[in-house]
Amino acid sequence: MSADRTASWRETAAWVVLGVAGVFCATLLVLMLASVVQMRNAPPLDTPELQALRELVRQQPEHEGLQAQVQALDLLARRAHFAGGNALRVGSGMLLAGLAVVLGAAHVLRESRVGVHAPAKADDAAAADTTHASRRALLGVLGVIVLLALLIPLLRNGPPGGRALPGTEMSGTSGGARPPGGPDSAPSTPCLWPNFRGPGGLGVAVDVDPPLGWDGTTGSNILWRTEVPRVGFSSPIVCGNRVFLSGGDATLREVYCFDADDGSLQWRHPVTGIAGSSDKLPDVTDDTGYAAPTMAGAGGRVFALFATGDVVALDHAGERLWARFLGQPDNPYGHASSLIVFEDLLLIQLDDNRGGRLEALNVADGTTAWQVERDVEGPCWSSPVLMQTARGPELILNGNPSIAGYDPRSGALRWSDECMSGEVAVSAATTDDIIFIANEYAVLVALRVTDGPERLWEYDEDLPDVASPVAGAGCLFVPTSYGLLTCFDAATGSQHWSHEFDEGFYASPVLAAGRIYLVDMEGVMHVIKAGTTFELLASNPLGERATSTSAFVGDRIYIRGAKHLVCIGAARE
Repeated sequence: MSADRTASWRETAAWVVLGVAGVFCATLLVLMLASVVQMRNAPPLDTPELQALRELVRQQPEHEGLQAQVQALDLLARRAHFAGGNALRVGSGMLLAGLAVVLGAAHVLRESRVGVHAPAKADDAAAADTTHASRRALLGVLGVIVLLALLIPLLRNGPPGGRALPGTEMSGTSGGARPPGGPDSAPSTPCLWPNFRGPGGLGVAVDVDPPLGWDGTTGSNILWRTEVPRVGFSSPIVCGNRVFLSGGDATLREVYCFDADDGSLQWRHPVTGIAGSSDKLPDVTDDTGYAAPTMAGAGGRVFALFATGDVVALDHAGERLWARFLGQPDNPYGHASSLIVFEDLLLIQLDDNRGGRLEALNVADGTTAWQVERDVEGPCWSSPVLMQTARGPELILNGNPSIAGYDPRSGALRWSDECMSGEVAVSAATTDDIIFIANEYAVLVALRVTDGPERLWEYDEDLPDVASPVAGAGCLFVPTSYGLLTCFDAATGSQHWSHEFDEGFYASPVLAAGRIYLVDMEGVMHVIKAGTTFELLASNPLGERATSTSAFVGDRIYIRGAKHLVCIGAARE
């Protein structure tokens, strides 16, 4: 009798747990599916409010207040998009945990029924058939729910489709372009600011003496200001006495060359006629556009990549050396990962909804030197950086879910650390053999990579989502899009100071001459002493909004504003 009571109690408890867990799983599944449907039918990145404001900006491009509203709404939309994706991932984990409880309760119930309510011998075969059929049905339903739990986070961005095969055709300019250049067709001109965030992509300027103060509204210490023909969020690069930028819209994508001394536009090159390039343009948002990747320069050549997947190589006279279609990236905003050159290789990070790859092109003719697939869980807008380690140069790529180190000569993966999540746009900072990486909704982590990744310290508050950190003077400086700049001790992670500015930052800070130069979204460049005590040295208005990272060469700063390229420097007698 006691055994019967125990079995009865276990059976009752199992039914209660099974019922509660089943209702929990069903409710959670319905909510997650409803969330996916809502995100697909009314994506937070393309709300009616944003569409209306964008249309007003197109009609009134001179109205900077409207541009600020678009920027603010877009920032909120991005955060909603990130939060929605993270909620789906957490929900999937909770759903799987609930299913485990369902399976456990079902197992207890089955054991209880078999032990106490065994069927009579005459009915053994029929009972066994019924039991097996019920079990198969239950397993089938649970299998479908598990599959949905795993797929739901992937469904929110829509069907991935197939990746376009990278093109191998080389295209020149119409009317007799030069063949792929050798030394005679690409004379060597040093690029002192060769790519996004300068040498190595690390945001550290060496051998420079930039001015401390200027005023774009009065013209004080403004050497020149030149209008850029087409919009773009790429940052300037500087080779010799030339400044290069890319720009583009739905009509045309272009490369521009400006004289570094007087700002005159030397030439503009339309990026058209590339074999295999798609006539259908990708969907992009207004604050990413078609020309977000910063160019790269080396050996008398400059390289530009656009959201269309078109990459082009030009000499400093504006003649096309080669061009390729790499396949159109698929992501919610538009491709933004910038280019970097190592020795004779152009290195390109291409992470999108269909997967990821790291590709190296020969700078001389654009052919693929090597290509490696990357294990990623979504698109990435972060840019590669190069650092020196005890084993030689290393290429650092951030992404979801891992930061990873590669051999830049072969693409061989040396190490990775799964510490990221969300839609990653922040690039790494380095000092000595330590890498600092962060992303909103993830973590700020310091990794020592001498003998593989070793986590030194972590921090999980006030994280960046666009601007990248910079390291130097024993400190790590981390900006955010809501205006907070925090200084950490690079070795221990202890916080030295934190200061909140009136405007947020999309541009990345640059360490130059013992100072941090950081331009906010209104175009005000804040100059802060690079040290353990906060000291604001100057706040200099540009006279227009700015979201691109500045270039530092000699005693000059080159800033791309919303409409102009501006050169800042002390007036010379």
